[in-house]
Amino acid sequence: MTSEQIQSHSSVILASKSKIRTRLLNSAGVKHTVFSSEIDESEIKFRLKKEKVVPGRIASILAEKKAEKISLLHPNSLVVGVDQILDCEGVIFDKPKNLDEARNHLMVLRGRNHKLLVSVCLAQYGIKIWSYESEATLEMRHLSDDYIDWYIRNMGEEACQTVGAYKIEGLGAQLFSKIEGDYFSILGIPLLSLLTELRQHGVILK
Repeated sequence: MTSEQIQSHSSVILASKSKIRTRLLNSAGVKHTVFSSEIDESEIKFRLKKEKVVPGRIASILAEKKAEKISLLHPNSLVVGVDQILDCEGVIFDKPKNLDEARNHLMVLRGRNHKLLVSVCLAQYGIKIWSYESEATLEMRHLSDDYIDWYIRNMGEEACQTVGAYKIEGLGAQLFSKIEGDYFSILGIPLLSLLTELRQHGVILK
């Protein structure tokens, strides 16, 4: 199926429960609904890592699976699938399960560079019709143990909501000495590229 065959003026579904992603879409004027794909990300990541699939490709596969699954259930909608992988020297970090794990992640990442690899795709009728990948490099400063403890206390459970235990739009900005890459992608979605594609499908005005 070609992009010309895809319905224009389709409704948009975000296949993600991410609050920041839906907030960014809303702020940009993209009306959408949210349906979580509920795919087993841990099992898929485990299998792909065992097969030595590179981190960026893992993000792409997960984004595609999310979008394609929901698009089969809602065939008249354009479904947005997104995934973000944190890669530090070949080691993939998932969202911390608790505050102790969040603290440990920061202790490992401090003083080092890591990459955030983000993939977004659109699907309809169970078929991927567009995708885009973005990469950002973040240099975390040499955090003291005291600072990490202070940060975790102030972030609370929010530290467990994102990979790396940080949100750069808030206290997480203090963790870094240098950031290279698209701001929106770091937050969780390559917004500008997605908006460009949505215009091509008549979802938003050109």
